[in-house]
Amino acid sequence: MKTYKGNGGKFIFGGRFLELKQFDLAAIKPLREDWFKELKLPFITDFFDLAVKNGTCWGLCLKNEIIAYWIYLEKFPVPWYGKSVIEFYVKKEYRGIIDEVFNLLIKQFAPKRFYVRSDDTYLLSFLLEKGYPFELAGSILLREKSMQLEQKEKLTFTKISKDMLEDALQILRSEKLELETAQTEDYQHMESEIGEDIYWVLIRENIVVGVAYWKKSRYQNYATIIPIIHKSFRRRGYGSYMISKLADYLDNKGYQPISFTTHTNISARKAFGKAGFHAAALLLLFNI
Repeated sequence: MKTYKGNGGKFIFGGRFLELKQFDLAAIKPLREDWFKELKLPFITDFFDLAVKNGTCWGLCLKNEIIAYWIYLEKFPVPWYGKSVIEFYVKKEYRGIIDEVFNLLIKQFAPKRFYVRSDDTYLLSFLLEKGYPFELAGSILLREKSMQLEQKEKLTFTKISKDMLEDALQILRSEKLELETAQTEDYQHMESEIGEDIYWVLIRENIVVGVAYWKKSRYQNYATIIPIIHKSFRRRGYGSYMISKLADYLDNKGYQPISFTTHTNISARKAFGKAGFHAAALLLLFNI
């Protein structure tokens, strides 16, 4: 199938003259905001933003109005797949032509996959009705309750200080993170955050064994938790302990702790589960 490589195109749907254009994120922001409002949970910044930044934004215009958009990912930043549509949204008043919009996308871009959130009920129902096979890609996690986890060993969970920066950076830089979006910070940036409450470390016998940080969501009062335990200290309950401690801190600040794990990262899912998190929404991967 010939894929679409041009800068635009003109089409007629149901007597309407539409134009396909490439946009930047700022141009489709109003439509994305409408999409976010239809979701049960907010956009999980750390995981999804990386894919969005690596993708290209396309929109269908009726006169000067963008009535539909999608974000196409040609190449993949792990753990995303390439040749995938990672967002697809049609304004409510134009959903009568969603089949035509979808077919145009398939014809012009020939994507192999569609990522769909389970709380995006309209798009989920649309693709399920078409009978495409799908698999579970990951889980959006929401803290259900506070868990008081006991540790037999003496552990200290504290805000990062300057003398801990190098050890923390080694963990952030050396580990193959599930969340490739977990930012590999430089020394200067992390040093500038000292005195703030963003970066935390878990210490055992004067050794930094884990790092956790959080980011406030752009939407409502959610905060995403990103934990990393050094590979030499895993399977000891440190991850769930660190997650629980940071979640308690965020809860006391008035935030709702959330996170994301891929389906294949069983250890991370277990750690979050022990810390009181559950899957509030799923990320599904449809094969087209």
